[in-house]
Amino acid sequence: FFFKQKTAYEIAQRLVGSEMCIRDRLYNAPRAATIIAKTDSVLWSLDRSTFSNIVKDAAVKKREQYEEFLKTVKIFSTIETYELTKIMDAVKQVEYPAGAEIIKEGEEGNIFFLLEAGEAYATKTIESGKPPKQVMEYQKGSYFGELALIKNTPRAANVIAKTHVVCLTLDRHSFKRLLGPLDELLKRNSEMYEKFAGKAAQLDYCLFLFCTMP
Repeated sequence: FFFKQKTAYEIAQRLVGSEMCIRDRLYNAPRAATIIAKTDSVLWSLDRSTFSNIVKDAAVKKREQYEEFLKTVKIFSTIETYELTKIMDAVKQVEYPAGAEIIKEGEEGNIFFLLEAGEAYATKTIESGKPPKQVMEYQKGSYFGELALIKNTPRAANVIAKTHVVCLTLDRHSFKRLLGPLDELLKRNSEMYEKFAGKAAQLDYCLFLFCTMP
């Protein structure tokens, strides 16, 4: 495995600092291409054993991090270890700065989110023509985005990062395949959210009536 310190190569006009020959090291496969020095070059190299140990160590640490977090999420408390392992293999980590819109109300939803770090909140349009109202808050261990995936409907609310947040995500296919056994629990939780949003609308209506009383 080689790190390129300087120069340019024939293959794909690689930039300085790029890596070459990763594929054969990861998959124990023959070289997939020939790389030719276009100018005098300086390379750093790693032997197969060292490279494999570094990659495996990083992968193990990442899996341990995911496992530790996923075990704190209530919906995963009843699933078997091998099922949790499948989820760890499928999730992808994404980050959002404070104020970023993670989910937008009305858009198509294809991603399920688990909040690994930070805080976020949900807002929903209660009354047409008026600004959305905050209806939910999320902390580490919370999850959101399941409603659109379960019901095949557009996003029911906005979700906005309150602080810098780190999320683990599952796409629609992985969500259906891996979280099928939790479908009923997720549905019950989504119904609780809808009731909460409904109560917020009722409260707004009551305040409106109170303020308009003669």
